[in-house]
Amino acid sequence: MTKRSVTRIALATTVAMALPLGGGSVALAAPDSSSQVTVQAVPMRRAETPGSRSADQALQARLTAAITRAVGDRADDVSVVVHDRRSGVTVRHNPSLRNCTGSIVKALVLVGLVRARRADGRTLSNSERSLARRMITMSDNDATSALIARLGGRGALQRAARQLGMTRTQVAGSWGRTMTTASDQALLIDKIVDGEAFTDRDDQAYVLDLMGKVVPEQAWGVGSVPEEADVALKNGWVPLTPRGWRVNSIGHVSAPDRDYTLTMLSYDNGTMAQGVTVLDAVSKAVYRTLGTSGGSTAKGAQQVTFALPKGAPEWLVGPGTAFPPYPAW
Repeated sequence: MTKRSVTRIALATTVAMALPLGGGSVALAAPDSSSQVTVQAVPMRRAETPGSRSADQALQARLTAAITRAVGDRADDVSVVVHDRRSGVTVRHNPSLRNCTGSIVKALVLVGLVRARRADGRTLSNSERSLARRMITMSDNDATSALIARLGGRGALQRAARQLGMTRTQVAGSWGRTMTTASDQALLIDKIVDGEAFTDRDDQAYVLDLMGKVVPEQAWGVGSVPEEADVALKNGWVPLTPRGWRVNSIGHVSAPDRDYTLTMLSYDNGTMAQGVTVLDAVSKAVYRTLGTSGGSTAKGAQQVTFALPKGAPEWLVGPGTAFPPYPAW
């Protein structure tokens, strides 16, 4: 998938999960209630026109059916929130599932730092911008740790989440093990796209621009859509014991007849590729369903490859980076 230009203020955002593994194992918190999957279709408030309610209900039904088909027998270990920004309809699948963020937390790190600098009457320094580019576009872990330290550490990142209304997100000492829900991530992405996360529109444009420049090897999931769509995203992936690979994707998709945010969390994946496959399937199903005329078949990359981008800097393959997806140390 090639890089997509920013054509409007709402770029899509997928979060890349790459997590430096520490010693020991960490258990994934089970869903808050039972393991039974629930689906909620929630239309946002808006001025209704004749027939709009029935149209919303029909869209909810189509989205629910499309997501159910896409997850198949993985329904219990995949959580999805899709917000169609044109109609205001939101559909949630398995919303009680909580999962480790891996690298999708990097979107929160960037937003938190940008907000903190604005509160101090300034913007990111050149060195912070360089670190942010590496953190978002290439999912560099060392850059992430450096920026969290500059933000003020774990406590400051937790405060940033609370200020944004992310009440179900619990920041961990090892940032990639932060616990979250798809609903909290959807809230973050919508606030980025709406501009509500920022006091200055330049900051909004800056964050969306970085999320629109994720390297192609990491642009699956939300980014698994046709080339004509504009996407801003961050993806995350990490293997933990127990419950296998955690593979997550968050972002925004904009096309002439589509405008939506999508967040997806998954666990119990035997391999990273298995997780990517199910998230790709959901992303493509959502894209098709939200098209005015049913949409074209999404042609995002289904085969996950981890070849380094041509001309990649040396640090990209060293400790602290997102390549390969499974840390080599």
